[in-house]
Order: sequence, then structure tokens, then C-alpha cells
Amino acid sequence: MKKKQKTYRGFRPGREPRPSLLQAAIVRAEVAKKWQHDVLVADIRVLEEKDGRDLVHAAGKVFYVVLGALAAIDADHDILEVRVLRGAVNALYDQAEVAEVTEARRNALRAGLNACLTLIPNLPQDAIIDAALVLRAKLSTGTVRFDAFEELLP
Repeated sequence: MKKKQKTYRGFRPGREPRPSLLQAAIVRAEVAKKWQHDVLVADIRVLEEKDGRDLVHAAGKVFYVVLGALAAIDADHDILEVRVLRGAVNALYDQAEVAEVTEARRNALRAGLNACLTLIPNLPQDAIIDAALVLRAKLSTGTVRFDAFEELLP
């Protein structure tokens, strides 16, 4: 006589267990903390960084999350900060394959980060964390290409 396999809180053998509400809350808190760190690092790097690829990586994470949060709330595309962010993403694209950072691109990226810092307090925290989780998942499988930004651009 075969024994019936027990299931525990949604876990069934051969399937990935679903995270509990507590585990999900912990992951969201970790992502929120990392997000705050990423914003600070990007702000510092845009001022000091000599290597364009590192600058692109740092600023790109912030731009992607803010664009994701803006898309989630269907933000107005004509807000000055959103237009500045769009220009900064274009500068980010231009800088992506170049090691040397021109002053014009640095200024565009700095303006984009300043726009993000203005937008962030007005965005729902959940939208920011959700966008950061999407970015985290994309980065775990590789890099984020420009077309991912284009999908979010207003």
C-alpha cells in the first residue's frame, strides 16, 4: 500500500515552494535597502567615475527602476523631469560602449539622476520596489539592453 505524500503550506514534491508572506516581505525590504544604496552610488559615480561602463551600470540601474515605477503608475509624459530622464537614457545609450566619459554625457546623466531624485519622493514605494525586483530578475539572467529601457520610455 502506497503512502500518500504530505504537502506542507503549498509545497508539493517536485515543485518549487512558494515564498511565505514573511519571506516575500524580507526580499522586498532587502531590495528597498539595496535600491537606496544604488541611488547613492550612482550619484557619486556620475561625479567621479572615469570609466564610462561603470557609470552606465550605476546610473542605468536607477534610471530603469524609476522608469519602471513611472510606467506602473502611468505617469504624465510631459513632466519636465520625465523629459530630462528620457534625454539621460539616450545619453546612457550613447555612453554604453565607450570607455571615456565626455563632459556633455556626464552632465546629461547628472541631470537624469537629479530628475530621478525629484521624482522618487512622488512615486509609490511599492512601484519602486516592484521595478527594482524586475531589474534584479533581469540582471540575474544577464545584462539589461537598451530595448528594455525603450519599453518603459514614455
